[in-house]
Amino acid sequence: MKLFMPIYIVSILLLFIGCLDDSNEELVLEISSAEWYTTIDDGFGYIHLSIAGTTNGEKVSFTTIGDGDRSEFCLELDLENDFNQDIVIYFTHDPENIQRKYRTVVTAYSEFGPEIDTVGCTGSGVTKSIDLESEELAFIELIVK
Repeated sequence: MKLFMPIYIVSILLLFIGCLDDSNEELVLEISSAEWYTTIDDGFGYIHLSIAGTTNGEKVSFTTIGDGDRSEFCLELDLENDFNQDIVIYFTHDPENIQRKYRTVVTAYSEFGPEIDTVGCTGSGVTKSIDLESEELAFIELIVK
């Protein structure tokens, strides 16, 4: 009986601690604002996205394309896991005054994931993604007379 009592108490404690685990909480990713715009600098065209939102995850990333190279970068989260950043989604060395739509994927990760030395943002665990698409945008360079 003496051996049974400590095992019973430890089992009850483990069960209680397991109930406190919030890993079953649904991953949240909310975008509160997303504003797209273009700029031209030294002949390069840039598509920007000013984005704000919140998550209960560990990391939030976004995808970019520049000269055909797709990458994923992290958004900076504050202490409340909110983000508010101006990011470059696309760049080109040949900006054209042609209307087109641009896209990005914003992804929340429930866990940090492996640390890597290369440029990028990887997380692990549960993910939640939101696809964002711009309105029709064009690179318009102002001509000063």
